[in-house]
Amino acid sequence: MRQTYTHSVNNNKIGAVTVIDFLSFIAGLVALVVIRWVCVKRIIEAATSKPLDADAPTEEAAKWVDIVTYRSNGGWYIGFFESLLFYSAFVLANNSVQFIIAGYLAFKVACKWEVWSHVYRVPNAIRGIDPVKYLHFRVRWGAYLFDRFIVGTLLSLLTAGAAAAVAHYARLWIVDVSIRGFGG
Repeated sequence: MRQTYTHSVNNNKIGAVTVIDFLSFIAGLVALVVIRWVCVKRIIEAATSKPLDADAPTEEAAKWVDIVTYRSNGGWYIGFFESLLFYSAFVLANNSVQFIIAGYLAFKVACKWEVWSHVYRVPNAIRGIDPVKYLHFRVRWGAYLFDRFIVGTLLSLLTAGAAAAVAHYARLWIVDVSIRGFGG
């Protein structure tokens, strides 16, 4: 498709990348940042319930509740870089996009598997908590972690896809404007 551009477009090259490529990539990148900034945190919060109620009957149970309700901002940053990776793959990787995304998702699942299997192990019982209530806590916490993992990953893919669409349409618009001019 690059061969169909007019001579004025072809003269604006930065190495092997045209100015049009660069500007459309930046437009998609801006869209990615705006979408993540405005929507993603709200969607994740709405889509995932709080893991536990904070009313724990004993001090030991209260510590456990404090541990499982702790949130860091690390997930937001990981999600942003995940979206950036997916966006770059959609826009730049042409025929290898599926391999890049599949490879990253396999890596992510393997990492989470390790964390869920070893780090997040919880005791079978906690003194002072009814076993049924404790099971309820564990099920809710597991569902919370799983929901955040799935919703966050899907949002990274969707925001990257939306940003790639913005980059594509920005490219079409830039080419149209460069051929016809703003008034055409």
